[in-house]
Amino acid sequence: MNNWRWKLQNLLIKLFAGRYGIDELGRVLYLAGLVLLIGNAFLRNGLLSMLTTVILFYGLFRMYSKNIPARQQENARFLGWKQKLTGKASLTRSRFRDRKEYRYFRCEKCNQMVRVPKGKGEIEIRCPRCGNSFRRRT
Repeated sequence: MNNWRWKLQNLLIKLFAGRYGIDELGRVLYLAGLVLLIGNAFLRNGLLSMLTTVILFYGLFRMYSKNIPARQQENARFLGWKQKLTGKASLTRSRFRDRKEYRYFRCEKCNQMVRVPKGKGEIEIRCPRCGNSFRRRT
């Protein structure tokens, strides 16, 4: 009984050796595929069904790929794009949450966002990234 289990385990280990596996882009692809699959259950659209199939198969292709550097580059590009999107949203939330206590200014030299306390009058602000100083009224 344990002999077939051991053989199956070794077969799976050999099959998945050297494969890329799952990453952040793979998770997003599977989540999108699942959402489209559920949506297609209600809509019954052929185009939506084909799109769902392509997304899920691309996720499988990436997961079982042996070209690890190419998959890492794809994931890095995705994470950079995601960071731009979520970073702007996070900054907007922070600025809205802190609007009564802080003011935000951009450094003229390096474009870094700098947060300073409100109600201090005209102060000299020093950029933490480049060291540039500028005066602003808070």
